[in-house]
Amino acid sequence: MIDRTETMAMGQVQPINKRKNEVDKKVEANLKAIEEIKASTDMALRNTEMVDSAKVPVEDEELQKDPELQAWWKELVEVGHGDLKDKPWWQKMQTWEELVEASATLIWIASTLHAAVNFGQYPYRGLILNRPIICRRFMPEKGSPEYDVLAKNPEKEFLKTITGKKETLIDLTVIEILSRHASDEFNLGQRDGGDYWTSDAGPLEAFKRFGKNLEEIEKKLIEKNNDETLRNRYGPAKMPYTLLYPSSEEGLTFRGIPNSISI
Repeated sequence: MIDRTETMAMGQVQPINKRKNEVDKKVEANLKAIEEIKASTDMALRNTEMVDSAKVPVEDEELQKDPELQAWWKELVEVGHGDLKDKPWWQKMQTWEELVEASATLIWIASTLHAAVNFGQYPYRGLILNRPIICRRFMPEKGSPEYDVLAKNPEKEFLKTITGKKETLIDLTVIEILSRHASDEFNLGQRDGGDYWTSDAGPLEAFKRFGKNLEEIEKKLIEKNNDETLRNRYGPAKMPYTLLYPSSEEGLTFRGIPNSISI
């Protein structure tokens, strides 16, 4: 027969076990999120695989004797960056590896980097309260009449402080236009002319591999964004990070990586 003391003890154990289970679940979810972040880092490292898929080997000697390529690099360094042309870190463009690194960097800046910082402007900033572009007055000093007004009606005073209606409309118009995809855009992994942009079989096959890799990456990103256990991707706001999905249609889509910057 269980006495009253044992009954009370058992009653205390149950809530403790319940809380422990809840904590364990949270810890497990956090660990999974950490692993997911690490996996995302690994994904960034796998960009090397993306570059490998698009490689078409070129002999160093052939590269060094290519007048068009060498003239392009000379103009890029000495004219495009004339103020930095004497810096020691410039590549000499004498090897295939240097060409791959330079090309991959330029493509990344004009495509992926631009997509990440540009096409989320309206979705993230469309509600001007999230990110006002201007503060029209200082915060009132404590004890001043303005501070008393702020304390009585903070929302009204806040709206007087941030961007005005006219400026807000101008700002929203600009960022909405910038966040839209044009109807004649080509996304990363696409070319004008389909499979007939070159008669060279090597680059054609490499470009196809590159495009297929992008499609696979997009599928993986969609799967992870739909996984409710990945708290770093599927948060309470249910607004997954889609800016680096490679594909997109025309318009305001909050996704898509165009081949280049076009404004």
